[in-house]
Amino acid sequence: MIRTITDKDIQPYLAETEKLGLSFCNSTEYYGKFEDGVLVAFSGILWYSKKAVFKNAYVLPDHRHNGYFKELFRYRIIAVRERGIKLIEANCSTMSLPLYIKMGAKITKQFKDWTQVQLKL
Repeated sequence: MIRTITDKDIQPYLAETEKLGLSFCNSTEYYGKFEDGVLVAFSGILWYSKKAVFKNAYVLPDHRHNGYFKELFRYRIIAVRERGIKLIEANCSTMSLPLYIKMGAKITKQFKDWTQVQLKL
């Protein structure tokens, strides 16, 4: 099950996610993936009037390679379409970039540790 969560739900994972370079802001709307009532992955969307920025995708290490990142990705795509927004941006790590490319995103800028992409719906 995926549902909206708060920053309090993410609090126990901040130290680990910050080591990976994720940064959090109060304006981001977060979604959590739960298995048997346990949070196993989360991600967010920072909403603007004409675009959505996908942020902070994280799957807990013990739950990786189960398709949770892809499930949250698709969930967020639906949320963006429901708002009528046609542009998604994200800064991708080497772990997340392959799915974004597979889903049609185009690289717009390369940074030292991140790749910026855009996906037009």
